[in-house]
Amino acid sequence: MKRITLLSLIAYFLLLTPVFAKKETFKYPAFTIPAELKKNANAVVRLDEAEFTVHSRKSSSLTQKMVITILNKKGEAYASIPFGYSKFETLESLKSPSIIRLA
Repeated sequence: MKRITLLSLIAYFLLLTPVFAKKETFKYPAFTIPAELKKNANAVVRLDEAEFTVHSRKSSSLTQKMVITILNKKGEAYASIPFGYSKFETLESLKSPSIIRLA
C-alpha cells in the first residue's frame, strides 16, 4: 500500500512539473530593433548598465550588465568582452554571459 502511494505521489509531481515550468521568453527579441539602427550595423548594443557600490573604505564592487545583439559575422567580435584588473583591483567573481545563438 505504501509503495502504491509513493508511486502515485511521484507520478503526480512528474505530471505537474510541465504545468509550472517557465516558458523561456526573450527579453530583447531581435525583431524589436528599429530598422534605422540595423542599417549598416554589425551589432546593436541593447543594454549597457554599470552599478558601482562602495561597501567600506577598502571595499567596493562594480556590476555590469550588457546585452548585445549580433546581426552578422562581422559583429562576432562583440561576443567577447574583456575584463581587466591590476594590483589595486581584484576580480572576485565573474558570471558567464548567456549566449543565445539563432540560426
